[in-house]
Amino acid sequence: MNALQRLPAVDPGLPAALLPRHWDGERVSCRLEELRARWHDAAHAYWKTL
Repeated sequence: MNALQRLPAVDPGLPAALLPRHWDGERVSCRLEELRARWHDAAHAYWKTL
């Protein structure tokens, strides 16, 4: 998961024509945001117990 979290920072944001044929950066970035939103409350609640 940590390696995937870096994707938005390393995704060059180039036009599709300049990216590798199977570049999944945008799709993966959207999925990460969905997961972060889903896990946010539970993760913060857990950290407060530590």
